Amino acid sequence: MTFNANIPNPGDFLSDSQGQLKTNFSALNTSFSKNHIPLTTVANNGRHTFVEMVNTAGGQTTPPTTSARPTPLVANEGTLYTLLGAKGSDLYYAADNTNRSYKMTVVTDDAARYAKLGALTGSASLQTGWTFLGQGIIIQYGYFVPSANTNNISFPFAFTAVPFSISLQPFNATSSFNQIVVSALSASGFTSVSTTSSQTRIYYIAIGPSNG
Repeated sequence: MTFNANIPNPGDFLSDSQGQLKTNFSALNTSFSKNHIPLTTVANNGRHTFVEMVNTAGGQTTPPTTSARPTPLVANEGTLYTLLGAKGSDLYYAADNTNRSYKMTVVTDDAARYAKLGALTGSASLQTGWTFLGQGIIIQYGYFVPSANTNNISFPFAFTAVPFSISLQPFNATSSFNQIVVSALSASGFTSVSTTSSQTRIYYIAIGPSNG
């Protein structure tokens, strides 16, 4: 069903365009109903059922700017949009007409990685996993049981570059002092060296970049 933007034509009587107008109204209702309560439904009429944002198919391959088509960004307005990243569509926010955009999500196409997304599981038993901050920054966390004074540990998945920060915290039921240092750090993991291997667990948190 195609919407006809060129009716009524000059000089048309209502009877000439009646069929086309009915087709237009039907087309509008069909399009509106894709992610709204239909116009023909009284309860909650006009409210969103969900929101879809088009990327490449709609020409949205770069962030909108103050000169973007069809409507430029202006002052006192916030804009939500999606861009197609390495792993799927990510959500962004543009502040007014500043041309500054903020990445709000980090999507993944990896089922195993998704299963360790701590913010979505709500499981207290998930003690190794990850979550995300804005601008494509992620936090990976976990623990390991040291088998020796030197231990090589892999992250749940590799960062896209060496993480910005990593912190280690030992847990020992005997409360004996133990010094732990990171002797090597890469995008995929790290090496820890401790003064003793008697720790029950060593917890870690690493912060770094990811494209999904």
